[in-house]
Amino acid sequence: MADHYEPRRVAPDSAPPERKFNWRWLVAGGVALALAGGGAVLALTRNTEAAGTCAESATLVVDPDYRALGQRLADRYSEQAPGDCDLIQVTGQASHEVAKKGLGEADAWLPEDITWAQRASGEGAALAAATPTTFAHTPLVLAYERQLREALGDQRQNGPLLVDLLTENKRYDAFGKPWGVIKLVEPDPNTSAVGAMGFMTMAMMLSNGEPPPTDPVKVTDNQLRMAAAEHRVVQRVPTSADVLGHLAANPADDTARGPAGPRTGLTTEYTVLTQVREGANVVAEHLGDGATGVQLGIVNPTGNATVQGFVDWLASPQGVAELNELGLRTTDSGPEAEALSAAGLSANPLPPLRPNDTAQVMGATALQAGFAQRSSVLPLLDLSGSMATPFGNTGLRRVDVVSQAALSSWAAWPPGYSTGLMTFHADAEGNPLIQPVFPLEDNRSPVWKEMMPHFHQGMESLKPEGGTPLYLAISQAYQYNLQTYQPGKPNKIVVLTDGVDEFHNAKFTADDLINQLKNEADPKRPIEMFYVLIGPEAGYPEVSRVAEATGGKAIWVRDLAELPTVMRSLLAGL
Repeated sequence: MADHYEPRRVAPDSAPPERKFNWRWLVAGGVALALAGGGAVLALTRNTEAAGTCAESATLVVDPDYRALGQRLADRYSEQAPGDCDLIQVTGQASHEVAKKGLGEADAWLPEDITWAQRASGEGAALAAATPTTFAHTPLVLAYERQLREALGDQRQNGPLLVDLLTENKRYDAFGKPWGVIKLVEPDPNTSAVGAMGFMTMAMMLSNGEPPPTDPVKVTDNQLRMAAAEHRVVQRVPTSADVLGHLAANPADDTARGPAGPRTGLTTEYTVLTQVREGANVVAEHLGDGATGVQLGIVNPTGNATVQGFVDWLASPQGVAELNELGLRTTDSGPEAEALSAAGLSANPLPPLRPNDTAQVMGATALQAGFAQRSSVLPLLDLSGSMATPFGNTGLRRVDVVSQAALSSWAAWPPGYSTGLMTFHADAEGNPLIQPVFPLEDNRSPVWKEMMPHFHQGMESLKPEGGTPLYLAISQAYQYNLQTYQPGKPNKIVVLTDGVDEFHNAKFTADDLINQLKNEADPKRPIEMFYVLIGPEAGYPEVSRVAEATGGKAIWVRDLAELPTVMRSLLAGL
């Protein structure tokens, strides 16, 4: 594969300081991707005059992801256009910034995706009135590490496999790789159309086509898969090109991956083709069988003659050849099979790009906004002898069912969550044993990263025994959480128990617990209490009374099938 193009002439950047983009503008204009069949893009409107004529200079603002592309095309245009043509100067600026602030002194704009022109606001409002001239598109892809692709083998194009990897905590042990669960890197949907449309596409795949909810509290099982996918996103980066630099650091070292697991990256076919060399450690696969992409086009609100000549040249055979060589798909043809093969992509023609419904994009973006809130969750796990009782006809102990559901849920948490673990039971003499076995920490902290592998091992080898000092344990967990309160996050305690206080030396009753929770409640350090009671004989009425009196919530799980959904909902903040 050819080396990455180095621009011959580049004008200095003049990008203003970064400002946070309001996500509402992301969806305000919708997504215009209703293209013609066969993966073709809208044809350029040709000028009746000779292609390539120009009479004045022009400055073209290009999204940083496509700056090298814009510079190469501008250079080729200047070389091939007849007559004495002034240079088209190219400068980089993020699409979402141009959409907000306008072009300034520039003449035209090549955004990351032409939908940014439809989302223009503020000083950039004039851009919304200008019709972008579409010249190419680039499909969305999932970029994999080569070892991950080899581990998946021929199954990688199996849609249900992707669903399993993202939502069912399926590990790579099945492929002989001790990597843990899959993780995702994607462009920030607040600043990147690729990030917004890519997440929407994954959400529709994972939910079997069910529309994303706008209320993240009221979700079906299918829609809950979208939350699991969002929680697999371990990093959001500014642009689609940045994705490739944030995959696992050392692909040859399995042990370095640890609990974080391997990563994939959501980006575009163009990014992979232009930035990945043959033999590099990244390959890619079309997302949704290649049926989703982003449109590239030029917005020329000033009607600059040089820009119009450039647009006409892009529709000429020479322009189309340049676009195809760069890895962009046009009306006449697509990237060469050799380039696709070098990047690990299928060389088969893409199916037609499907239209993206505006409501779907709005729903997916609202879903991300709702699920992106990071929480602090302190599980309080009952290790009394009754938790060794089989759960129904499953052959599993109650403690096994709870620990597996917890581990499955915790594996899906993104960076920024805080978690820990407290356990409780009593010894043979009836002495309460209540302790934090894993400190309540942000999962990005060195302590958490060091202890997490041991935590997984410990959760899988729990030994229930003794009595159940339930109310005293809840009391101590509440006091511990007050001391280790995680500011800026909803703080929660999730009690996992069979619900019967069997502590035979009990001097701390349900009424004592109610009084304490009321007296110690701190408006500056609010803590939500959730009680998950396992088994048909669980002491639900008494615990429910505690919950009702103190603003908590009690959930009675009598069927094993209910528990994973309950755990994911609680721990994901739903």
